[in-house]
Amino acid sequence: MQRGKKFMVLNIKKIFNSDFKNVLLLIVYFFLLLNSYYFVYDIYAHIGFDFDFSSNNSLISYISFFLIILFRILIYFLKKSDYTTLDFILVLFTIPALVFFYYNAEVPFYFIISYILLPIIFGLISLGFSKPKFPIIDINFSKGFLLSITLIFIIPVVLIYGINLDFSLFSLGGNIYDVRLESFEKSGRFIGYSISWLSNVILPISLIYYLRKKEYLLAFISLIIIIYLFLTFAQKSNFFAIFLVLFFYFVKNKRKGFNYVILSIIVLILSLLISTEIWIFPIALFLLYRILFIPIEITSFYFDFYENNHTYLSQSIFNPFLEYNYSETPSNLIGELYFGNSLVSANTGIIGDAFMNFGYVGIIIYLVIFSFLILKLASKIPNIYYGLLLIQLFSFQNSPMTTVLVTHGFLFFWILLNISNKVVKNSS
Repeated sequence: MQRGKKFMVLNIKKIFNSDFKNVLLLIVYFFLLLNSYYFVYDIYAHIGFDFDFSSNNSLISYISFFLIILFRILIYFLKKSDYTTLDFILVLFTIPALVFFYYNAEVPFYFIISYILLPIIFGLISLGFSKPKFPIIDINFSKGFLLSITLIFIIPVVLIYGINLDFSLFSLGGNIYDVRLESFEKSGRFIGYSISWLSNVILPISLIYYLRKKEYLLAFISLIIIIYLFLTFAQKSNFFAIFLVLFFYFVKNKRKGFNYVILSIIVLILSLLISTEIWIFPIALFLLYRILFIPIEITSFYFDFYENNHTYLSQSIFNPFLEYNYSETPSNLIGELYFGNSLVSANTGIIGDAFMNFGYVGIIIYLVIFSFLILKLASKIPNIYYGLLLIQLFSFQNSPMTTVLVTHGFLFFWILLNISNKVVKNSS
């Protein structure tokens, strides 16, 4: 009996020493996000953001958040599974959705249930993934392999687009969308795959791999190609993702990495609440609008339009075998109906995609598949490459599942990890 009490005391000390601060950061993040939502509404109300307070929605948001926090603590006690990725899912998906639901009275209850189920399903499935005895600390490829596949994909891009670089894009100005539209009018399917696979998989892996092997010239070449792709295609998310990849390489610990990321987000949100005049305000607003809230808003539009109107994958790669009822793609259709412009291309993430295709049953199925895929990938990826897993999380936040798996390179990434000729494990 005494031994059991001692074990319980040790567990309580452990959570307060190593995990409580992470839970506290999530709580601070939630309340700061609640108080900063008005800035998004004030500037972007013209594209559908609402500020319609509802006592029922607010109560549901509060209760749901604290139940999720209790579940998060329970996961830590039951087994030390991959709760770092679970925390990132809360930061990117569930907590922004709870804040959006709080201020949008017309958003239905079942919408927020979908985002609540995401961390619960992920957390429960994570319990089935045992922590490896010897964690993977590195991967190896045959000499010249990464360089060869980089050349295979980048040479056709250079031949078609040339070296016409627009350095004004570094200012993130208004012409960024014109450059993006013009560049993608030239791209075919192979070029589209090449750009995505290079940006999301090949070049981030190459950059970290060459740094790890002290092949600094090859690492520099990888970085130059990344800059070239940004200046040619104006994809901000792919460009900024590289900083995230490099960050986790230098931190080398995904748990510490999460702490630094969430603290940085908290500082950015605080900058909004302190003053709108400081230089960091546009960056903070971009974080809130583009990364955290616009994926949630677009998903709510998909719930609204596809209620009792599901497509059953007829808009996907199975289109030749199934009848699709609209002349435009779902992203262009939602862009036209809710943003007044079909060129907006309002892509949705995994939850909106699941609902569009199969309704509520589809959400459960997709979330189970998503959880299994991310956890399987997380079990194979060394900590120094953890930023690449976050790139895939961003893809699932903003794109349909089949697009993430094929076009954005999730399956390609999986293949690269499995054909690496040596896996280095930490046996110390």
